[in-house]
Amino acid sequence: KAYGEKTKLINIEINKKVIALSGLLQIGNLISSSKELAGTLDFIIQKVSDIENNSMTLLVLMDEESKEYSVASSCNLEEGKLSGLKLRQSDMAPDSLAKKLGLKNIVGMPVTAAGKICGMLVVGNNENDFIFADDEKELLKVFAKQISIAVENDTLIRRSKELAIKDDVTGLYNYNYMKSRMAEEIKRALVYQRPCGYLMVDVDGFKDYTANY
Repeated sequence: KAYGEKTKLINIEINKKVIALSGLLQIGNLISSSKELAGTLDFIIQKVSDIENNSMTLLVLMDEESKEYSVASSCNLEEGKLSGLKLRQSDMAPDSLAKKLGLKNIVGMPVTAAGKICGMLVVGNNENDFIFADDEKELLKVFAKQISIAVENDTLIRRSKELAIKDDVTGLYNYNYMKSRMAEEIKRALVYQRPCGYLMVDVDGFKDYTANY
């Protein structure tokens, strides 16, 4: 009987690892195909929840301007707890976060972008006498890394799109963009029979300004 119970537990663990590896493979495919970030994050959070026996799973990402964390994706968490949830750095401590989310047990893994922490993957439940095993934490670290890759990939894609129409140094629209936009405006002016103007400005001492700054 003891052998049968042990075999059952081993099979459960093996099945969990298979699901995890399958999920990571699917996540890798999503990231490499440059799918929409929100969809990729939702998929990752769902997979983490599945592996953790449908535990509450939450991903919070930081807004660069306000430095506040907001929910980017969640699974098995009551909508009322998410409504308008904004977290500051001081709220990210495990005890504080567990209290805000109404959870007994919680574990958080940092999500990074460009070497800086930009969010956190949070998993929790309300089971009694529960402890997250070390191998579970290691697995969650891998998923947190996948989230980091997805976030960085999305940032690079958006950045490359901006660079296609903007000058990297000044942030101003480049020649190719201006040329295409001018052609569009001339066509629009012809269609609607309205004037179309183009203003060029010569800045005195601009060469010295660029040299100094």
